[in-house]
Amino acid sequence: MKTAMMLAACGMMVSASSVVNAVPVTWQTHVGIAPTDIINGTCTTRDGGSIHVGQRNNAGASPDIWVVKLDYKGDVQWQRTIGTANSEVGYSVVETADGGFAISGEATGVGAGLGTVILKLNGAGMTMWARVYFGNPLVNLERPSRIIEMPNRDLVAVGCYRTTGQFLAVIRLNSAGVQQWAWGYVDPRYGNATNSALCDVHSYRDPAGTNNGGLLVCGWTGQSSTLKEPLVMWLDSTGAFVSASVYGTPASNRYANGLDVNTATSDSTYTLVSVPAMDTQVLRLDAALNPIFRVRVDNIYAANATIVNPAPEIVFGGTSVNPANASRDMSIFKFDSAAGVAFMRLYGGILTEEGRGMSPVGTGFHLAGWSRTFTFGGEDGYFVRTDNNLDSGCNQLLQSVTPAAQVPDRIQLQFPRQGLQFVQWTPANTLITTGQNILCRQCPADINGDGIVDFFDYLDYVAAFSGGLPIADFNGDGVIDFFDYLDFVAAFSSGC
Repeated sequence: MKTAMMLAACGMMVSASSVVNAVPVTWQTHVGIAPTDIINGTCTTRDGGSIHVGQRNNAGASPDIWVVKLDYKGDVQWQRTIGTANSEVGYSVVETADGGFAISGEATGVGAGLGTVILKLNGAGMTMWARVYFGNPLVNLERPSRIIEMPNRDLVAVGCYRTTGQFLAVIRLNSAGVQQWAWGYVDPRYGNATNSALCDVHSYRDPAGTNNGGLLVCGWTGQSSTLKEPLVMWLDSTGAFVSASVYGTPASNRYANGLDVNTATSDSTYTLVSVPAMDTQVLRLDAALNPIFRVRVDNIYAANATIVNPAPEIVFGGTSVNPANASRDMSIFKFDSAAGVAFMRLYGGILTEEGRGMSPVGTGFHLAGWSRTFTFGGEDGYFVRTDNNLDSGCNQLLQSVTPAAQVPDRIQLQFPRQGLQFVQWTPANTLITTGQNILCRQCPADINGDGIVDFFDYLDYVAAFSGGLPIADFNGDGVIDFFDYLDFVAAFSSGC
């Protein structure tokens, strides 16, 4: 039960027993005040809370990077905007080993104009250093940008860059921001007419079982933005090309935007998204990147994929679309690949919501994006924390889902590489305050449901534990054991 879960959404390992609140308080909240406050990326933090990044647009002004830190109860701890008079957007965030954070996104008006931005913040959100690499990582709002921290504390960011075409980009820096290498990769089939980008990255254990600092990356390649082919590529620790494959034809117009690795088997799982068709395919590969299975889920497009170890479960968060009226909700999809059982929860209200980032927390999940239903005006950042059954406590709908089996396919490719250039960047970093509204909050330690955590809850739990009652399965793993008691005591000590 206390095994580690891979955080595809923020590229780091978090053990359930290392998080302060292993059993989460479930909640929903929205945060914002500007006409447009949007979250694009999220990561669970070691204190049981979460860090989020996106963009904040004041009326008539260009967007700035928006960073929001929430505690485990969903309360805002701090917020910052980072930017200049030009446009800046954050897409991905990771907590680093030193207690700070790293962000990737885009910036305009720097050097040649458009650039991939990489920021390092301290634990309070203050900028430590910033870099911009030429080339725009934003393509049709598909957000191909991700950053992770490697086991040696190097940072790796992926996205794309533009010259005569649009090409894959992978950048590796050390923890002080010193470039280790930065490479662009061109599809030889299309040359300068290539339209490609990378959306996710993961440190990789190679087929021989050695974690040699290599990388798995995924995204798309193709001839145009409407002829995407889902791409998976393996690089070594220097960024040298090892292998690459596409898993679909140009006519399918899909891209791989979520990636996770099963640490026990080195199998990897990807979400292949088609926004025009409004569906997501789940593709699992073995350690040599050969397809194992592929299923399709209609009316949802994914933001992130997560393998829940050790059970054969795949979870991804994103946005569901109602085919009857094209309305959208934030959603989390959960699939047991062994049993073939799947279900999905939708989160939101009467207007539009989108899920942009997801990461596991304890036995539950963080999901973040934006809402037009729950807002102080325009769009607000919308944040959901669930338990293992995807229950957040309010504004949700459970749906059963029947995935459709697909035929796996694979075409292997070669990708030459070329160097990229960066410039220093010094954006303003401003501490801000905005409105916040807690939509609902449930506290697992409040066993008797009276809204207060006190000694009566402790007595009720001990009685339930002794009697083997279902409520005593505190961590939701299907077994009532001493781990449930320890998790209850931790939650009881934390209060609500």
